[in-house]
Amino acid sequence: GASTPTVTDYAITYNNSDTPPTNPIAVNAFSQVSGGISLTSGQTYLYEHPSFNFIGASSPEAGIAGYYVYFGTNSNADPVTDGSFQETANYEVNTEFDAATYYLRIKTKDNNGNISTDVFDGFTYAYNGVAPALIETKTTQGDFSAGTLSDVSATDVPDALRLNASGGTGFWNQSRMTNAPAGMYYGSDSVQVNYEGNDYIFALRGGNTTGFYRYALATDTWTAMKVTPAIVGYGGSIEAGPDGFLYATQGGNLPTFWKYEIATDIWTAVSSAPKNFYIGGSLSYDGSRYIYGLPGSDDAFYRYDIESDSWTVRANAQFGNPNTVDGQMVGYDSDSVYDGRNNIYVTKGVIIHILQNIQLQMMLSMAKLQTLGQFWLLLQLEFILEAVLPMTVKQIAFMLLEEIGKIIIIDTTLEQIVGHNFPTLRLVLIKVLHRLFIMDTFMRFVVPTL
Repeated sequence: GASTPTVTDYAITYNNSDTPPTNPIAVNAFSQVSGGISLTSGQTYLYEHPSFNFIGASSPEAGIAGYYVYFGTNSNADPVTDGSFQETANYEVNTEFDAATYYLRIKTKDNNGNISTDVFDGFTYAYNGVAPALIETKTTQGDFSAGTLSDVSATDVPDALRLNASGGTGFWNQSRMTNAPAGMYYGSDSVQVNYEGNDYIFALRGGNTTGFYRYALATDTWTAMKVTPAIVGYGGSIEAGPDGFLYATQGGNLPTFWKYEIATDIWTAVSSAPKNFYIGGSLSYDGSRYIYGLPGSDDAFYRYDIESDSWTVRANAQFGNPNTVDGQMVGYDSDSVYDGRNNIYVTKGVIIHILQNIQLQMMLSMAKLQTLGQFWLLLQLEFILEAVLPMTVKQIAFMLLEEIGKIIIIDTTLEQIVGHNFPTLRLVLIKVLHRLFIMDTFMRFVVPTL
């Protein structure tokens, strides 16, 4: 006969509410995510990355699942169809502005899928800053001649602009500004900021020192500030962060990263970089939330999140150098800058490599070593070696002659080189296995729009 079915398990889905959630009742707006100033709806501003926090949305039975958010120039836009859904109760602008009025419009969604019936007009933001650049390409003499020229000529060189040889109106403002309190050396870096209406330049002294100074542009005066927590060496870099804060790397082949608060003159250690910062290291700030870092002597590239105090890996530097071993590395005098339009520009700098096994071949001949040219050959070798090895000219000379038991003396005045006990000694440097790459390569990194 037919079997009687047996039920062993069942589930009941209960929708505890069909009532739509209520929208937020207020929005707190700021000029930027971290450390921004408060903004008022309907006012005109220049800030390119305002941030908004929503307050007061409610769904007592089901709970809030998230928000449909629209931010754009349509005052009647429907956030569900024209915006995007997000779970968090905040919104940061990360798209380019035109000079126009923008509207923040919000609908709320609960965990049962109900959506608020009304739109919450959260904020009206009028932007009167610089619109995205209009790019036009002019390449011919006719194009140049059709424009208004000042101190340049469109006729001296065909299809090119050239500064006038004479008649220019430029001038030096003054012979010099007030000297810094101390000399700047390797690892030194500076950044210009406007703080509470005052224009300052903050400078790391570098050179394995802790010196840190502030220069006031209005008064042409320097002030010694709180020293850095440790000495700053090669790869030291400083960059502005959110209003009132600076960020700096220690360099010296260390990953140490600091935050400096201008108001209190206090340094604080924050999360260290994933790699050590060394020769060629630099920082650049996107004006909102992220600081981008090239650690130097490497092709690595990282992004530091000011809000979460964390680092993430970004795409490695790429200069298009055919050298696949280390052609994309940044080195001496490399630097980076953010242009305010989601681009970071990077100069490659100079890469100097010294092989660990330096192979030198020498010959002796009957000629006295006195020529200045040969002296400067050794001095140049000293510069190249000292980029990696802590060696002096005298140490190099002893290294060259060590295996054949001869001694060469470098005069302490650095005016001549003379042989000791062997007046007719001539040292000829045949081969030094080193590679010197001097690059004028320039690179642009496009910052992803979030």
